[in-house]
Amino acid sequence: MVEDAAAAVAWVRANAASFGGDPDRMFLMGHSAGAHIAALLVTDRNCLAAQGLDVSTVRGLIGLAGPYAFDPTLHSSTRAIFASAPSIEKRSR
Repeated sequence: MVEDAAAAVAWVRANAASFGGDPDRMFLMGHSAGAHIAALLVTDRNCLAAQGLDVSTVRGLIGLAGPYAFDPTLHSSTRAIFASAPSIEKRSR
């Protein structure tokens, strides 16, 4: 989902002007899981870098009710679901 969102940001950046938008004044907004994904795009440089973009492409983030500090390995209800995911400490920034 994060990769799809990064691709969407790249598309908007490339096409904003043709719709009357300013690609240098892009903000991301999301609610709940969408807010979490948007926050990942602007805090993990690798997400947008995969699309050839820097986080400075995004001028701001509007997050509504997002799980911003969520480590699923700390909760028994989500631990098994995320067992195969790399640990937060092992992710490169």
